[in-house]
Amino acid sequence: VKSKGDKFVFDTLNSADELRLDYDVTILPPKKYFFPQRETLISYEMSNVSAEGNIEIEPRILFGVHPYDIVALLHMDEVFKETNSDPYYLKKRESSIIIGVNMQNISKWCFAGSMGCATIDHGYDLMLTDLGDRYAIDIGSKKGEELLAEYMQELRDAYAYEVQIVGRKKHQIMNIFEQRLDFSIDLLPDLLKKNYENSAFWEEHSEKCLSCGSCVLVCPTCYCFDVREDTDLSLQRGERIRTWDACILEDFAKVASGENFRPTKATRYRHRYNKKSNYLFDRFGFVSCVGCGRCASNCLPDIANPVKLFNDMYHEAIESEIELTPSPVSEISIQTQMDIDFVPKLATIVKKTPMTQNETLFELQLDNISELGHKPGQFVEVSIFGVGEAPISITSSPTNKETFELCVRSVGNVTNKLHTMNVGDKVGIRGPFGNGFDVDLLKGKDLLFIAGGLGIAPARSLLNYVLDKRPDFGNVTVLYGCKEPCELLFPEEIESWNERCLLYTSPSPRDLSTSRM
Repeated sequence: VKSKGDKFVFDTLNSADELRLDYDVTILPPKKYFFPQRETLISYEMSNVSAEGNIEIEPRILFGVHPYDIVALLHMDEVFKETNSDPYYLKKRESSIIIGVNMQNISKWCFAGSMGCATIDHGYDLMLTDLGDRYAIDIGSKKGEELLAEYMQELRDAYAYEVQIVGRKKHQIMNIFEQRLDFSIDLLPDLLKKNYENSAFWEEHSEKCLSCGSCVLVCPTCYCFDVREDTDLSLQRGERIRTWDACILEDFAKVASGENFRPTKATRYRHRYNKKSNYLFDRFGFVSCVGCGRCASNCLPDIANPVKLFNDMYHEAIESEIELTPSPVSEISIQTQMDIDFVPKLATIVKKTPMTQNETLFELQLDNISELGHKPGQFVEVSIFGVGEAPISITSSPTNKETFELCVRSVGNVTNKLHTMNVGDKVGIRGPFGNGFDVDLLKGKDLLFIAGGLGIAPARSLLNYVLDKRPDFGNVTVLYGCKEPCELLFPEEIESWNERCLLYTSPSPRDLSTSRM
């Protein structure tokens, strides 16, 4: 950590004199070294349609990390290693050394004490405590121990009274925060749950919000990102990059068709607080706000202070006689199945069948002639280099080994471009992703399929799987409808379904008469 004007930043030290361990808070958290503001995921060639990964690992020593930022990194570790782990983040973390320092000065916005993040006894390689004329060093890992052995010449075990001084200094930290919650953090998830529908509260507190994203972009535990194509002027090559994104931004929840699932400031503002202290608690067992205060200090209209919002919400709940209970931590199981591979496999379009005015069925084959290996209900990420990547449900059954099918609606940049491509053209494929359907659980049971419009596409994957293995399942009933007869998908295939299952269709929601086809 070094000074930058009257503020502090994590940056390269050119000399030991630049090191500032007496800082209050840095502008950006140390996550920027592991999850950068801009990062190249792959480089691609458009002329010969190829791509390669681009993980840049530079071993680092982060010197002077406060406990709340260490807690934040531990939270980020859980997020980035869940299910399909992110090698771009985790490999940077594995090659780093964290040297922490217990706080000497505290920002007026900081409330880490209320969040239980003012001190920490793990998550670092070394932790320093200023004793005035010397530093006490707590060794937290093998890497830290080896670092001391290699570079520290004058080192001894701490005396008992020095250990007591360290304990007193850590205790004193808890008494110097200006910002404090008026209630226990254990009540926070329940408080947010019971105020989710309190629209008047969210409207009032978000009224001055500029939707600028400053609060989220300085947060040490925000991990949302956008992925974009950066094609050079030759239009022959480019990079796929990811950049920080923010749920408070107006277009964050907007999808290709134009709908926005959080169209107002109040809904975005509410989501920000619930994501940190409610949703992530349910998923991981921790409240993801660490109390650094960066959001409050960077908010121009001064409405991003979590302490003020949470205290206002708490006192309003008490006045309304809302009963609040500590939220129990449910059993959390975070498992890593594999690393995410950001480099798409190449696939060739072997058949293109127009289905309706807006939907087209594509049959594809991986260029390495391998099986896709999907389960019914999974999806793939389809890449068109220079345009982007989009998730598309797999509509074919896994029993079709050599190729797979995607039914695609023309509605966004990637899907619009895909509709212009022809047999023999190549795309990139990542996946399959998603849990899919548990076909073993369904065996022997009667099954009811309900789908409308394009919703039949992912259901078709399971339906055809069931029909291909008909003796393994009970009765099969399909209810399928669409707005207009011209929007009916897979009309010829529907005829064959009717021979092996009970099928009802409604060509229009205004005509609910059912017919046996």
